[in-house]
Amino acid sequence: MPIRLTLRRDDALPRLAWCARLQRGADDAVVVHGPWVETRADWFFEGAWNSPFDRGAPSTATACFGSGGEVAPEGIRFVTPTHMLERIQMVRVDDELYVSNSLPFLLAATGDAMSAKHKYYHFELMSNMKGYRRYRGSVRTRAGRDVRIFYHANVVVRPDLSVEVIDKQLPPVFESYEHYRGFLDELVSAVAANAADPRRTQPFTPIATISSGYDSPACALLARSVGATDAITFGRARPGYDEEDDSGREIADHLGLRVLEFDRLEYRSSDSIPEAEFLANGTGGEEVVFAPLERVLPGKLLFTGYLGDAAWNRVTRRVNTELLMLYPGGSSLGEFRLRVGFVHFPVPTAGYIRHPSLYTIANSDTMRPWALGNDYDRPIPRRMLEEIGVARSAFGRTKKAITQPLWFNEPLDRHMAPRSYAAFSAFAANIPIFETPLQKLRFRAMRLLYEINLRVNWRLERYAKRFGLRAGERVLVPEQYSQDLTESALTFHWGLEETMRRYAHVRF
Repeated sequence: MPIRLTLRRDDALPRLAWCARLQRGADDAVVVHGPWVETRADWFFEGAWNSPFDRGAPSTATACFGSGGEVAPEGIRFVTPTHMLERIQMVRVDDELYVSNSLPFLLAATGDAMSAKHKYYHFELMSNMKGYRRYRGSVRTRAGRDVRIFYHANVVVRPDLSVEVIDKQLPPVFESYEHYRGFLDELVSAVAANAADPRRTQPFTPIATISSGYDSPACALLARSVGATDAITFGRARPGYDEEDDSGREIADHLGLRVLEFDRLEYRSSDSIPEAEFLANGTGGEEVVFAPLERVLPGKLLFTGYLGDAAWNRVTRRVNTELLMLYPGGSSLGEFRLRVGFVHFPVPTAGYIRHPSLYTIANSDTMRPWALGNDYDRPIPRRMLEEIGVARSAFGRTKKAITQPLWFNEPLDRHMAPRSYAAFSAFAANIPIFETPLQKLRFRAMRLLYEINLRVNWRLERYAKRFGLRAGERVLVPEQYSQDLTESALTFHWGLEETMRRYAHVRF
């Protein structure tokens, strides 16, 4: 007999958060969820996917933006997004199994925490950059439990609490630019229709981010095609790039979108501690610049260009079918998104698993009119924009970024809101970076070996290039020794502890 869902709405929770508890041999799974999680007798979900909402079954979608679960003949089938920016996690506690789209919720529900003695969680949780086949599959809690992590998968939990990971259904291999563009148009239409379905507890309407680069303007064009009227832009990029002006206003005007302009450093003027929820996912916290957007994002389907750098770049050595990421950008939005209540739609991630065909298209003869021949060259989004009359000079001039990394980016007082830094400093003051002198000495030795290993790899690569060869990296020392160990290693612990407070009241 299939396991039933017992669904408990809790309006005090973040709008899109959920946590399920399954007991060995029980005939039901209890799901405690926020008020905007969609629930039916045999499924629950927060987000949207590329098939009709009334059909349910998001596990069968080839593009899924959100998470949830479904009753299946063999148990409960939990559903992750089809990208690497967000995950679900689970942990076993004796004869109970907990599953959630929020790490803070999961830990609060089980009365656990992450160990302050362990300073390398960032490296473990940022392994999503390695793709869905090679990311680290678990992290250890303070109580010694393994929290299992799942990306890009459907995860079946049976009545005996055994777990099976099932691959997602994949989109087609793309045969031409026209084929891919048709796929995007159809996908965007299906996801937007699903998100806006009037039968939802909370429908979501489209809004786009837009900059002077390649990716978000192309995604804003697609958002406009399904009814978006507003575009969010940050006027200035992060210092250190050739240009700091990153406003997408000119392109938005051409698209007929109203511009909502924000200051990327506005979060630092906050009287609260905005960084905490962005750090709580363990992936760097750089999307903290989005904090002021909570004024406009509730109930929105947010189109972004995340992973356009990986999916659409004409010049790359990382052609892959594993959803590799160049950096962890976009993967710190989770707790903020669940609380504010919006669906994140990183358009380039849809179809990225067919990257070899996208790479072939970008480098094909038919795309030469839209290729610049430099290192910042993305013919696919360029063609999308130029074919509707956007001037070549209006976008894609130089690479920029607006986010603010908080992980290993010191001094932290320059990047955090004053109240946040004071709270973090008080937290970190009670936690030694090294427990013993021997531990510190060992770290220094491993740090030196890492640098030696890195230099050897650089030399091998340089010599290989002379002979037209490619030298594969030989990583002999773990990546956790790539940075000096400082108080910034504790930003995850602090953000997690602060964010867990919003889930502390929940009882199963």
